[in-house]
Amino acid sequence: MTRAVDGRHPAVWAGRVSFPLPAPVPPQRLRAAVEEFVAHLLGWLRRQGCPLVGHIKGLLDTDAGMLGFSVTSLEERVRWRGNVTGAVAAVTVTLNAIVYGVPEELLAEAVKEGLRTYLGTPGAAR
Repeated sequence: MTRAVDGRHPAVWAGRVSFPLPAPVPPQRLRAAVEEFVAHLLGWLRRQGCPLVGHIKGLLDTDAGMLGFSVTSLEERVRWRGNVTGAVAAVTVTLNAIVYGVPEELLAEAVKEGLRTYLGTPGAAR
């Protein structure tokens, strides 16, 4: 069901994708990629006129540990929790975004494109 975009009703996207990385990466590189993805998504939301971010939260479940991340405003930096203890060769990304003032279909496209671009998720097109 398509709802009118009026800023009072949220657009929601939730999904999970698992994939191997082409080569193991250090945890700092994985965190940097997520921070770039979130910055890109927040920039896109600003350009769309989004007045409010309920949250953008994610979990990276890797073969070397788990990392959670979140933001709750357009100006906020990514907050992290958890720990990855070594190079990451495979990851499952679980993401939930609740934002206002943008069409849900466009949010879905922006999230999937960002995941493909910044994390190289082959399954993000689903």
